[in-house]
Amino acid sequence: MKYINHLCSFLAVARLVSAAPTASSELPAVPEVDDIANQMILYEGDEDELLGRSLANPLEPRMVCRRMGRVIMRIGTSAAVAAFVHVGTDYASYVCEQENAAECVKYVGYVQHGLDGLFVVLGFVSGAIGLNNNNYQQSFDSPAKRDIAESSMPDWNLLDQVLRNDGGWTYDSMDTVDLANITINKRDSDPNLVHRTIARNVEIDEEGNTSDFGFSFYDNGDVNMQIGGDSGSLPSGNEGGSDLNKRFNGAGFKISATTRVRSRLTRAHQTKMAYFMAQDWASDANSMKMSDYIGLVKTDHQANFYFRIIPETKGFGLNYESVNVCGQLAQFL
Repeated sequence: MKYINHLCSFLAVARLVSAAPTASSELPAVPEVDDIANQMILYEGDEDELLGRSLANPLEPRMVCRRMGRVIMRIGTSAAVAAFVHVGTDYASYVCEQENAAECVKYVGYVQHGLDGLFVVLGFVSGAIGLNNNNYQQSFDSPAKRDIAESSMPDWNLLDQVLRNDGGWTYDSMDTVDLANITINKRDSDPNLVHRTIARNVEIDEEGNTSDFGFSFYDNGDVNMQIGGDSGSLPSGNEGGSDLNKRFNGAGFKISATTRVRSRLTRAHQTKMAYFMAQDWASDANSMKMSDYIGLVKTDHQANFYFRIIPETKGFGLNYESVNVCGQLAQFL
């Protein structure tokens, strides 16, 4: 236990030091929040490495996951938690280097914007399919399917309005991908893609950085996002007979996200949480050999936002990605 306490103290100091004002080439300074916890959620074997297996395809090779259980920040009774990282390869930092984003600084803005948008989008989807605080599921099925009826899906025509008005996003246009007559290669256990849309040239900051953001919606309520970054426009998938497995040139990141209950956070608090989650992701990407980064946001003991940040070293594959690849997340509630 003394070791764990020393470890917690060390991590807390390290995080706070990294949050201090720095030069422009380093991670940006952390704004004030209600409470930056940085403590560990204690259980047997903190930061324990374990072998995870893809629930979508049990035949896939095992991946080495490190169980973190680190509280990134708290706002009232809500907390953002770094749950697992996929270790052994440094694909996250490699992608940043390939995209000329030293120490992933530039991608903090991209990832923050993506996570913040996913808060809004998941609220839009979960509101349509009838999730509420009395109707939720804290663990994932295997495979993760919730059999949401097509009639319960949202009015996709409202998505543009939701992102602009509720999310505060500014972008050139929103392209809807026509899924009709397009062959999509997927595993039998994967949910079905029911809608795909791409927000073009989303404004990230006042320095003029923009990015395409692609949203893939599935019939189990999950959302996969592709962040174009500086690598050019994301393919719409219906141009010149191309299919949704077409990859664009360049590296980047995807985010898989899902929810089992509506978020109780205000929009301002969601934006704040997204900032700290993105910065914590970048810090881990630069301090360890990490590929995927998996976490959640909870209020009291109910999770309302699960996410996984995934590096793509050469273009994007538009295959379905589950959040739950390193094990059950209920242990962090």
